[in-house]
Amino acid sequence: MRDVLFLERTLVEGNSCATYLISDDKLPNSMDDVELKIKPDDLNTLRRGNTPTPDAPWIGILLGREKKAYAIDEPYLQAVLMTGARIKLIHYDNIEAQCHDIHGILLVGGFFPTPSEWYVKPSPDDELPTKRTGAYISLIQIAEKKAMPILGICGGMQMLAGFYGAKLCRKIKKSDIDHRHIDANHYAHSIIIEPKTILADIADDALRVKVNSRHSEAIETIPEGKMIVSAKATDGVIEAIELINHKSFALGVQWHPERMAVQNEDFASEIYMRLTQEAKIYKQKIMA
Repeated sequence: MRDVLFLERTLVEGNSCATYLISDDKLPNSMDDVELKIKPDDLNTLRRGNTPTPDAPWIGILLGREKKAYAIDEPYLQAVLMTGARIKLIHYDNIEAQCHDIHGILLVGGFFPTPSEWYVKPSPDDELPTKRTGAYISLIQIAEKKAMPILGICGGMQMLAGFYGAKLCRKIKKSDIDHRHIDANHYAHSIIIEPKTILADIADDALRVKVNSRHSEAIETIPEGKMIVSAKATDGVIEAIELINHKSFALGVQWHPERMAVQNEDFASEIYMRLTQEAKIYKQKIMA
């Protein structure tokens, strides 16, 4: 596989982690065969000694947008690389062609328009969906079609839920929890995990754990028979969902486990490790 070198590592205003930016004119003509290459100075920090083995799966990570450039926050990369997986970056054009050699999908968070009809109360003032919105939907459709493992983080979870019929709210009701916690590098509140769920298994059956938080929207209702709520905050806000009929691993979490995984927190690290483990199983299945 070819490499693409990140050209700029910067601290984006309002964000508490480094972000890699790739300007559109520096993208290769095709990203079908792109492997992440980190600048040498950053390699040890990101790899943490987990050099991918020959059978390592490829995790496709959907890029965000920042200042008219594709972007990805460093903790997402760290959290995936620490599991021993390889990374393939996904931009917003020719989505299906980019996914022919990946084995798992990571839908990152971010701020972008959500389809108006996915809200409990649609509004004519809602922003129209963008190419980024369409990219999320395309990746969810591909994961369903190929029965590929998929993990949604924050906004990525909301897109996963909305696609399958959940309804979102634009603003969380006031409570004693600060869900819009400014610094996602620190714990914000506890969540209550439903027993006998994927998330409970990841948490080693711990049913109450602390998480960070950085969101203002949330899932308000879920469709019966399509997904389950596997965790809620103590104020009732939905914090994790799992798809029922997806023929592979399909989990969405409202918080940002990558921020805690890079601090070596076990629960957060295990969320990303499970994605890699499921991607490895998927890879073995399609190669059999």
